[in-house]
Amino acid sequence: GPYDPNALDVELRCIDTDVVIDNISVDNEFIIATSNGRIYIWGSELGHIPTLYTTPIKAADMKYARRTTCILDVEGYVHCGDALTLTSYATNHVYEKVSERKFQSIQSKYYHICGLSDGKVYCWGDNDFGQIGKFDGRSSASVPL
Repeated sequence: GPYDPNALDVELRCIDTDVVIDNISVDNEFIIATSNGRIYIWGSELGHIPTLYTTPIKAADMKYARRTTCILDVEGYVHCGDALTLTSYATNHVYEKVSERKFQSIQSKYYHICGLSDGKVYCWGDNDFGQIGKFDGRSSASVPL
């Protein structure tokens, strides 16, 4: 519908009142929030009520990039896993650490992820248009370049 400036003033009240959100990511279909190492996801086929996402990784942030979801852990390491839908991550999904490099933050868009590490940007994922920073004929990279 049309833009409603009053809609911006609606507090998300479906997460327990004692939960303080540390970080939030917004995608076309999903919203991902982290709080004290825990991940909450909602939107699309997950519905409008935030679901606590279970993973052994203590998360500082989580980004969704269509076929890849990456978790930035509280120590700064990035763990990624491939899947076609976010709901497939709800059961027994395996994340692998993508690098021994520590990151301060990560961002995603469509099919690629970029991370900030000590003032430098490293990207991985699809590279059809050179969006991971190297136009070297590669169609993708599974590790940060």
